[in-house]
Amino acid sequence: MVTVAEIKALLGVPQTAMGVRKWLQHIAIPVTSVGQTFTFALSDLPDPVRLAYVTRQIEAAGLPVGTYDEAAHDAFADMPPKMRAEAERKAAIARLAGVCRGALTWTQKVALVRQRFGDDGTSETSLVRIERAVEGVDPINFAPALVADYRLQGAPRAAVSGCRMVVFSDHDPRCRAAVSAQTGLA
Repeated sequence: MVTVAEIKALLGVPQTAMGVRKWLQHIAIPVTSVGQTFTFALSDLPDPVRLAYVTRQIEAAGLPVGTYDEAAHDAFADMPPKMRAEAERKAAIARLAGVCRGALTWTQKVALVRQRFGDDGTSETSLVRIERAVEGVDPINFAPALVADYRLQGAPRAAVSGCRMVVFSDHDPRCRAAVSAQTGLA
């Protein structure tokens, strides 16, 4: 989640908190409030504003922005909002982990990530998985690289389990023969 104060004066965004809230309402982005803090999902922002925010965060973290992969971001923009939001969260985790590289021990890094992002999806295993997924990827392209179970060339194909098919088709000899012919199982 991003606060209204964090996007003030970004590319085409008003400079006041009230102006930002009205602008978000105008472009139909849902805003939630906790006390005096107004938040919304980063993935809901228009792409130019989202990228300006991410670029600013990367630069503030002292990481190199890298080369923008237009094809990856175009495919990312076409994904469902829930997938984009989760990928943006993982990208923020990856940026924080990148900043900590070499400065903190592994235990301290995990504790810092959990403090900032909560316990959901921040286990040691998840952090290793995130770091591996962005290895060799420019920070500006972290979100497209971290889309859950999705490849930018298309959704992964499910492996067909011959055993499962045989179990489901045991009652019909014609199906059993067809499955046996396709899988080579007798």
